[in-house]
Amino acid sequence: MATLKIFEKTEDGIYTKYKILGIKFTFTNKKFINSQKLNSFIGDNRKCKKELNFDNLSKEFYRHVGYYPNLKAPKSFNEKLNWIKYNCKNIVKNKIIDKYEFKDYIKEKLGDGYTIPLIKVFNDIDDINFDGLPNKFVIKLTRGGKDKFVRIIKDKTKVNLDKIKYDFKYELALRRRWYQKNLGKNDININEKTPERVIIEEYAEQKDGQLYDYKIHCFLGEPKLIICVKDRNNGKYKIRYYDIDWNPLNIHRDDQKILADFEKPNNYEKMLEISRILSKDFPFVRVDFYEVGDKVYVGEMTFIPLGGFCRFEPVEWDYKLGEWLDLDKIPKEYLKNNEEE
Repeated sequence: MATLKIFEKTEDGIYTKYKILGIKFTFTNKKFINSQKLNSFIGDNRKCKKELNFDNLSKEFYRHVGYYPNLKAPKSFNEKLNWIKYNCKNIVKNKIIDKYEFKDYIKEKLGDGYTIPLIKVFNDIDDINFDGLPNKFVIKLTRGGKDKFVRIIKDKTKVNLDKIKYDFKYELALRRRWYQKNLGKNDININEKTPERVIIEEYAEQKDGQLYDYKIHCFLGEPKLIICVKDRNNGKYKIRYYDIDWNPLNIHRDDQKILADFEKPNNYEKMLEISRILSKDFPFVRVDFYEVGDKVYVGEMTFIPLGGFCRFEPVEWDYKLGEWLDLDKIPKEYLKNNEEE
């Protein structure tokens, strides 16, 4: 019979872990954090030093990604995304990440018919009026970057519509609180001047009753990597990484659910062509596509996937994508003034 240890202590980088009579406790290792100079993380950006809650962001990065970040000399994809997040300002991005203004941007770049048709827009969650809407539709927050800010309604008579309002309000409050605690005040997603609108889109599906999502990772106009996603409705979505030649890749991510194989979409070459057009002005952007019948829709463009906290397995892929992301190619006009207070 194994003997139960009364007390155990282990240190895991940023955390100190205790086990007392089998009960686990985890505390932040302040000595570890203090030993990491702030300059090794954010360089000389004095404004960022003032705004950034360094302890919380470091813990979040370590907890999600699995290693301690260095933004003074970033190498990995996640490190470079966070460097961009705090050292760059691109007004065009602010328009693109808003799902309502995004539709106009795509129209300017590609012409009509490349985004799922809009039914209605509301300026506030509390303003949503479901009367007069079709029985099937999709409701989205314009600045919600996760599935929790999207609802697919296939029969509105069987859905508690007021509960959707409540859920959006609740998740939005949690998101703002998290960003304020961990990332400081300079993140666009919690800018109080940015309207958090709600859009209602037409319901679209493919022949098997769902919508396949093709997420093409582009670096300065060159598509390099694709993530395919399906079966989102049950919360256990299926996913697979592919290279540009549609060869499956041995990449896993800690938030993904079930691996599955995907057929190459009929309009794959058109998706690549469009992704090159839309991504040529950005060091990195992920362009998401849907294929409905013979039509291709651009779903969204994402600049900081998972907020820069994406754990790749194996971790070598984090650094491989980091090699593709060339920070030296960022236009100087998009760099923040490091000396501003």
